[in-house]
Amino acid sequence: MNSEMNDDWRKRIPNKFLKVVGDFNGDKEKDEARLLVNNQDKSIALFIKYRMDGENRFFLLEIGDSLLIHSMGIQLVKPGKYLTACGKGYWDCGEDEPPEILLSCDAVDLFIVEGANSFIFWDSVDNKFRRIWISD
Repeated sequence: MNSEMNDDWRKRIPNKFLKVVGDFNGDKEKDEARLLVNNQDKSIALFIKYRMDGENRFFLLEIGDSLLIHSMGIQLVKPGKYLTACGKGYWDCGEDEPPEILLSCDAVDLFIVEGANSFIFWDSVDNKFRRIWISD
């Protein structure tokens, strides 16, 4: 087993906070998100595999140094209304940063243990994934 899967906090659930499955783009098909380490360049990234127009597509969010894997995880976010970080008063909302979001399909919560988190969600207006901070 890889060392990034052995951290004590990961033992709470079978997927070890490294994989989630849901309908991330609202097409009623199962999509998959994974938090992966690239050992060659020592980096970490979030990959989402989803289907669109009958084809597999991929979304990549590069995060940074691979050592972050020991404190980062992902989990499923169900549809609903959520306050964003600026909506909670962490900072003033920017022009493209609403105080709350309404998710119409599943999303991915990318988090740091006992730290900040952001949601990666499907923007049905622009037909692409977006990231928004939920806490700092």
